[in-house]
Parts: sequence; structure tokens; C-alpha cells
Amino acid sequence: MGATKTEQYTSELIRIAKIADALGHPARLSIAKLLMDRNVIRPTDLSKLLKLHKTSVNSHLRKMRDAKLIDYSFRPTEYVILINDKTLKDFNHFIDA
Repeated sequence: MGATKTEQYTSELIRIAKIADALGHPARLSIAKLLMDRNVIRPTDLSKLLKLHKTSVNSHLRKMRDAKLIDYSFRPTEYVILINDKTLKDFNHFIDA
């Protein structure tokens, strides 16, 4: 939030702003949509589906993870990405209110 006066906002508003910021890019919206449709996906598959370089995908995933929109699940030979349903529900609840 930079040099803004964050003390005038509730922690809920700051959290919702982080989620909105994390969804504020077409690639990240596409990732969220894919995860809602598939439940889990590998980063390699995201690169292929979105036609983006792995480093770009990882950068987008990092932003989404910082906002707690996604989680990683580590498997013996790989890791997969999962959508965090609770964060999405909280965001939807805020928007609907």
C-alpha cells in the first residue's frame, strides 16, 4: 500500500484490496478461472495453457499467493497449485455486501 495512510482503513479493507490487486491482471484472472474449473494445476501446465513463460507465471503466482488466493501442495515429484476457496468467499461476501 506504499505511503498511503493505512491506519485509516480496517484490516478487512486492506486484505480485500490485496485480493483485488492480485486479481487485477488478465493473466491472474485466467489462473483463478482455471483453478476454479480444475481445482488443482501444475505451474508447467499453466505456462502451456496461458502461453506465458514460466518466470511470468511464477511472478503472477507469487502475487496471488501473497494475497492468499492460492496455496501450494507438494507431491513427491512435483507441486500443484490450489485455489483458496475461503479467500474467494470472503472477497465475494465483501462485494455482495
